[in-house]
Amino acid sequence: MGLRPHSEALHVVVSGSASPLAAVSAVAGQRVTVYRVIVSVASAVNVTFQDTGAGALSSALQFVGTTLQPLVIGDANNGDPLWQTGVGLGLQVALSGAVQTNVDIWYTQEVAF
Repeated sequence: MGLRPHSEALHVVVSGSASPLAAVSAVAGQRVTVYRVIVSVASAVNVTFQDTGAGALSSALQFVGTTLQPLVIGDANNGDPLWQTGVGLGLQVALSGAVQTNVDIWYTQEVAF
């Protein structure tokens, strides 16, 4: 599923402090493929990308300290996916604490073969 131009990817912005943050709803027979994310947080917190079955897709991304910079994951040039959910599962973002978190996600949701 690599080498997807960004024009084919959908984009969603998720914001909040209540964990988990719902990002992409589950659709029967389809899987979510994530190509790029940008994460920014208001204070120290761990952020983990999960499928809607609470299965971890990423390790815990640890934001610490007092000078928190946005984190960009995914190479806009190669088009390879970062993660895929299981078939019939959506995407959510788990937080280790009630910290305002903003996430941009570029993804596709397609029928799994």
